[in-house]
Amino acid sequence: MKTLFYCEESSHPTSLIPIVSQAVKGEYAIFWLGNENDAPKSLAQLVYVVEEEKASPEDVSATIKQLVEKDGYNLIVFPSTRRAKEIAPRLSISLKAGYVEDVKAIEVRDGSNMVFTRLSYGGAVVEKTKVKTPIKILTLAAESEEKEVPHVDGRIEKVQLSKAFDAKSILEERGTRVEGGLTSAEKIVAVGRGLKKKEDITLVEELAKTIGAAIGCTRPLAEDLKWFPKEWQVGLSGTIVKPKLYIALGISGQIQHIVGMRDSKTIVAINKDKTAPIFQYADYGIVGDLYQIVPELVKLLKIS
Repeated sequence: MKTLFYCEESSHPTSLIPIVSQAVKGEYAIFWLGNENDAPKSLAQLVYVVEEEKASPEDVSATIKQLVEKDGYNLIVFPSTRRAKEIAPRLSISLKAGYVEDVKAIEVRDGSNMVFTRLSYGGAVVEKTKVKTPIKILTLAAESEEKEVPHVDGRIEKVQLSKAFDAKSILEERGTRVEGGLTSAEKIVAVGRGLKKKEDITLVEELAKTIGAAIGCTRPLAEDLKWFPKEWQVGLSGTIVKPKLYIALGISGQIQHIVGMRDSKTIVAINKDKTAPIFQYADYGIVGDLYQIVPELVKLLKIS
């Protein structure tokens, strides 16, 4: 079995390789999207380096497709990040390969049959999936912490990005950003429908800046109102996070959101509805209006 790991600056392969190596033996290679000096050449025999960090999903998919067809990879493993989930389905279609999302574990039966375990319906159901196509593609929901893997003396092969088509991107960035995205953030301030209007985002930004936290949000604020980028969305259809501190502002606590943050070490909830489900999961709960509590909280934090 020849396995290719997709990795970039925000998703290091040390969180992926240990899970795969327990079940899948053979040759490992890494597709590294980033600076050559940072490429993890000690983790695989071969590391393909593409030094274009802002490459489009279409171009990355086209580049990986060429490598798979040239070097004969059977298994392509992506991290469960929003960017990877934009690339993996495109690659699946172009290669006519089976695709499984958010895999938790891999099992090999009868020598070659691979079974992928994933959670469905908000974690209520354990699903076992077999992929019959010769090439298999998956996103792996690995643990956030990196694990030690055997050291190898790998070599670098620089690869030119294949252009699927010419495209222009228009992107507006605002707010507090953390290197590596939400999955790497140790502190997150998340906001829900308790925020009344877009102009009040500054309230959330001030708290996040004060404690050095990333900003997250619920699905309606990202997908419906479009007040925040989609990659800031926490939940079943967004990003699964496990920070040391998670502050939920005006979030009611629907199961789709809870699934994305329930493994946080400490959860603080601020909501004016004392019956909000979020309080069932919170370590500390404050019943009150975030518009009154957050400014006072920021003042206290700045004094201390």
